[in-house]
Parts: sequence; structure tokens; C-alpha cells
Amino acid sequence: MLYRFRSRAYRVKCIIIQRGVFVRIISLGGSLINKNKINTTLLREFRDFIVKSKEKFLIVTGGGSVARNYQKALREITTKKSVFNEDLLGIKVTELNALFLSMLLNAQIVSLNNLKTKRLNKNLGRVLVSYGDKPGHTTDFVAVEFARIFGEKEVINMSRIKYVRKNSIVVKKITWKDYLSIIPKKHTPGVKVPFDVEASKVAMRENIDVVFVNSVKSLRKYIRNGCLEGTIISNCF
Repeated sequence: MLYRFRSRAYRVKCIIIQRGVFVRIISLGGSLINKNKINTTLLREFRDFIVKSKEKFLIVTGGGSVARNYQKALREITTKKSVFNEDLLGIKVTELNALFLSMLLNAQIVSLNNLKTKRLNKNLGRVLVSYGDKPGHTTDFVAVEFARIFGEKEVINMSRIKYVRKNSIVVKKITWKDYLSIIPKKHTPGVKVPFDVEASKVAMRENIDVVFVNSVKSLRKYIRNGCLEGTIISNCF
């Protein structure tokens, strides 16, 4: 079943004044880009949609299974575990994915730290691509921070995960408070959760929604028509 979340009733409930979206923030899972091999089929579809769209996008690329494989190998080969080094490896994978995606989209690469020091203006390109920030922060966190900087109240989480599950049951709508109660309390490099814990804390504090899509088709439906097939996490329930 499809749900239209951007209805008037929803906006009134959240006490949000309707306005045009300045930029769509997408947290793009690394495993959609590369899991054992580069997903050229999905990336071609994604490129076609982004290029043809007239909207502004800021896409943060994750590291996915490639980053986790490097992190696992580091743990297995060395005798000393380093969370910092594992995070740093993951960040470098996200940076490579961002470079690759920027070439596909002919897009400008921006870093979170650099954008924090610049005024938001029309000189920024229609499509921006970013990557991991620093050890201790996931790309989900970076995406939420960009949403906060741009004044946006939504992040689109595009990954292999379509739904949040609570006690193995699919949940279509869940509050941030409830979501935080079912995931690990602390960040761990390469941890598999629908959305990162530290990013979730910021999203809850800043009243930023996160919606889940797992394909270009579902992304297109949501952006064009407001029809969401996956889960939404929000303070507004």
C-alpha cells in the first residue's frame, strides 16, 4: 500500500508551514553502489532520474559492504583493534564512492566541514555529492547535518532496507523515541542498522524526518508524487 505523507493534514499535525523544498538530501547506501561489484544497472537508472529532474539534490554516499570488508580484514590481520582506524577506512571508501558518483552526475563534491564555513547561495550546483565527515560520524550523520544546515526537515535514506522492523514486524511509521529504543545505543564502525544512532539523535532533536526507499522506482514515486512505500521515522506521530 502506498502512503502519501505530504498531505495537508500531515503538515498541520506537525505544525509545519508549507514551502518549496530547497534541496533534497539523500543518504545513499554504499551497498547500492558496490556490493561485490559495481551496480551499473541501478546507477544508470539513478543517474537518468537525477539528471532529468529539475530539483536540487545533495547526495551523501555511504561505504557499505566494501567498507565493512576492509574493516573486518583490519581486525583479523592486526592484533590491536582501533575504532578510529576502522572509521577512517570507511570514510575513504565513502570518498571514493562520492568521486565516482560525482563523475557520473557531473556534480560538484562538497564536504560537510567546508560547507559549514560557506554561505548558502545560488552558486552551488543543482546536484552536490558528499561523503564521510570524520571518525565517529557515519554518512547518515553527515546527511542529517546537511539537512540541518540547509533548513530541510527530511532526509531520504536510500539503501537495501525498505522497512524498519520492531520485534521482526514491519513498521510503516515510527517515532524517533521508539526507533532509538530498538537500535544499539552507541556508534560502532560498520554497524548494520536502518539508520545510524547518532544521526537519529540529531534528527529527533531537529525534528527532521527520515523516509526509506530501496530503489530508483520508489525514489521517483516519492519525489514526484509524495507516495512512500517504505518506513518513515518522525516526531510527528
